[in-house]
Amino acid sequence: MPHTLSRNLVHCVFSTKGRRPLVAEPEVLWKHLEVIAKSKDIALILAGASNNHVHLLLALSPTTTLSNAIKNLKDTRQAG
Repeated sequence: MPHTLSRNLVHCVFSTKGRRPLVAEPEVLWKHLEVIAKSKDIALILAGASNNHVHLLLALSPTTTLSNAIKNLKDTRQAG
């Protein structure tokens, strides 16, 4: 099937360690995650956060694993 289209929509939720309120500005975190996702070719459809957790809606290609996508988004060495 050379013309097959496949997208996996995934709702991801992860929290800060101990669910402590460490996210002072959730909107800044959303923008940061958008920049990282774009640089890593991860389709981030929607991001949301509160002071202790993050929600992401990702559209993963068939060649992208969920674990690699989350690892790339959470990698703090990419900040800036």
